[in-house]
Amino acid sequence: MRQFVFALLIAGIVVGGYWWYGASPANASDSGELVDLGTMQQSPRSADQKPQPLANPALANPALANPALANPALASPALASEASLLEQALVKLSVRLAANEPAARDEAQRILARADLPTDLRARLQNGLLQPGESPQPQPVEVAAKLAVVEVLPNDLPTILVRLGKNNAFLHTVDGRELARRALLLTASMSDEQAIPIMTDLLERCMRGPIQKQDTTAHEAVDQLIAQYRIRADRYICDPANLARARSLTVGNGDSLQAIAARFRKEGLQVEDGTLAVLNRIHNPNAIQIGQRVKAPVDPIFAVLEKRSFLLGVYVGDLLLRVYWVGHGENDKTPVTEFTVADKIANPPWYAPDGQVFAYGDPKNILGKYFIKFSNPSYSGFGAHGTPMPETIGTMSSMGCIRMYDKDIEELYKLLPRKAKVLVRDSD
Repeated sequence: MRQFVFALLIAGIVVGGYWWYGASPANASDSGELVDLGTMQQSPRSADQKPQPLANPALANPALANPALANPALASPALASEASLLEQALVKLSVRLAANEPAARDEAQRILARADLPTDLRARLQNGLLQPGESPQPQPVEVAAKLAVVEVLPNDLPTILVRLGKNNAFLHTVDGRELARRALLLTASMSDEQAIPIMTDLLERCMRGPIQKQDTTAHEAVDQLIAQYRIRADRYICDPANLARARSLTVGNGDSLQAIAARFRKEGLQVEDGTLAVLNRIHNPNAIQIGQRVKAPVDPIFAVLEKRSFLLGVYVGDLLLRVYWVGHGENDKTPVTEFTVADKIANPPWYAPDGQVFAYGDPKNILGKYFIKFSNPSYSGFGAHGTPMPETIGTMSSMGCIRMYDKDIEELYKLLPRKAKVLVRDSD
């Protein structure tokens, strides 16, 4: 039965793909390799407009099963060669899907993001994404000719996570966003301890891959996940009574968060008073009580900027604590590297490239209220700061620094300690 299903899949991909794209030279690169169908220019129709199910056109029309019958020009050697390249590429993709290759799933998700993808090809790609054992029962040919091939989305978390792929391509399809929504719903019945690693995994997938500022549906899906995750993280990771992978100290007479943070640093834990305030839900650092327990994580706190999605994540060990939308360097000026937090400056002056200095509060000062200075042996002048131009968040528009909303940089300024690592990535 499995061989039969994959035979249908391969045949459907070849026929549907050739029927839609034809044998145009635009579908092949100069080297003779097929270009990425998922990155070709799309039609004006919205990606959220779900195509109506159609019967398999190849079964209803013999000319579609054999394009040469509908267009005798396809019999020319050149066009036949291009058709062969298309067939080989799509067959290879279906074989990789059958082998459960993660990269093939990501590639298939990118192709499914096309609004102009033929329904027959879409359905067969979706069926190709099914896990072994999920394949639908084959229909007799005369039944398949009359019935639409309809994708049935899974409802179990392990299958959903496999189907989502390893990057955020799923954010750009209706079905992908629905899968992410189902995964989020399935974590609702879990404890925080169970749900947080799974939700960290979902957010990490959202961070990897491109998200443009105009991708409002993708932004909304990510914002929903961030909001739900923050509730969990504040309740579990920032619970002062939760000492999993943490140490605690007792507030003594005359103690302050600065003094307690200094004692933790002597034990090798890189934290500051602001870090302790966030991780212990202390809203007024001046109101700590004698006998109160204050915890610090034994795992390092660090940040990761994913350039293509414009998302910055702050981690405590393997778990995300915060995720922020950011902007970064115009013309890709922000280097892919590892920085270290060298200093943190409130009310910073801005030293412009032309040598001028603009004090905090000057309308020409672009840094905002907080500046987190980065260090690196090969790069200087980089850091994270607020911006008087919030419309630039989600774009490449700075001189190389990370731009953040005012409320976000204020929190990051408290949370991220000096000597913390800041990793800049450009993940697909």
